[in-house]
Amino acid sequence: MLLAAHLATLPLLYVFTDAGLVRDVFLYAHAVIAVVLYNWPPPVEGTYGLRHFWLNLHAPRSLWCNMGYWPLDPAATPTSFAHACEHLVRMVIDPMEIQPGQAVLDVAYGCGDSCFYIADHYKARVTGITNEQQQWQVSMDRLHALPEPQQRLVQLKQGSATALAATLGKGADASFDRVVCVDAAYHFETREQFLQQAAQQLVPRGRIGLYDLVLGKDQVAAWWWRVLARIVDIPVANWIDKDEYEAQLLNAGFKDVVITPLNPELVFGGIANHCFHQLAMIRQWHMGHWSHAAYLRFSGHLFAYLARGEFFTPVLVHATKAPSLP
Repeated sequence: MLLAAHLATLPLLYVFTDAGLVRDVFLYAHAVIAVVLYNWPPPVEGTYGLRHFWLNLHAPRSLWCNMGYWPLDPAATPTSFAHACEHLVRMVIDPMEIQPGQAVLDVAYGCGDSCFYIADHYKARVTGITNEQQQWQVSMDRLHALPEPQQRLVQLKQGSATALAATLGKGADASFDRVVCVDAAYHFETREQFLQQAAQQLVPRGRIGLYDLVLGKDQVAAWWWRVLARIVDIPVANWIDKDEYEAQLLNAGFKDVVITPLNPELVFGGIANHCFHQLAMIRQWHMGHWSHAAYLRFSGHLFAYLARGEFFTPVLVHATKAPSLP
């Protein structure tokens, strides 16, 4: 109500002020007040309302950020988003035969869950790279909260997936046994550049493993998909099919390329259902900003469409660096 009344005063600024600095100052102040009113918390009903919600809030045990894998078999169906995300990570890394003490580069690690999982379950030395400042800060806080033996196995860096040498520092070339990238390479500018740089970071016969997206066979990106790609930060150069993907890996210096398609319903369908489930929880508890609900609703409908398998195909990608690559 206050916001509506405030917005109603906007025409008065044009009526009673002249064009120039004074009007600009008033318009700026009006906009600031509108933003404050828009985000002002609603009045509390009763003495406490639902403020005790924050007294019962627990920090999440995990902060996974991938689509997850959601099997249809009731005996194998993940019981939570975290289990689905961990399942997808295992599908990428299990075939890579990571050995204790090996050096693993985890690119675009989110808030650190995949790094911690690899270090904990495989006793490998993990270096993680993320390009997002907030994710890096949160992951560093989580790392420092781990027992010291686990901390010693993990290094977390902020930097670009297409500037690996600059992020890792001098002397890092050909120093990793494995490179992992789960649910992120389609965002890189570009994926092909990342694959070339990843090959440089691997030891001879080192392995790379990814979860990624490819275009369906003979699929051409319509104009509205290209607009959507810009909105969700997917360069159009990364919209390639399975054959082009394999060619890029071979050109980067990899061999023994295996690209395994996954059922879109078991990836996109699962995360779509989870988005709608979380949206229902927001409504049930009357919590969260409208933008949170909009994000879940948009994501749910987008993933539900992708689950039809008409455009993108989710894939597991594995390859080995050719020994002749310097």
